[in-house]
Amino acid sequence: MCENCGCSHEHEHTKVVLPVQGMMCQICADSIDKALNALPGVHARADFANNCVELELHDEAEMQKIKDTILDLGFEL
Repeated sequence: MCENCGCSHEHEHTKVVLPVQGMMCQICADSIDKALNALPGVHARADFANNCVELELHDEAEMQKIKDTILDLGFEL
């Protein structure tokens, strides 16, 4: 079982750092973490101090869904 995304097999993950504007505190980062980590195949850690989200993706095709989720939360890319 893959430890990062919980699927039933081992595989490579793509690591991406995505700049995000508008995070003012840890609560902002936590809201991004919660929303992105709810997406299948995504492990995210938002860092408000550095205005970015560190991502590990099962499938790079999820990137648009990730961006849309961040924008829907009211943050900018």
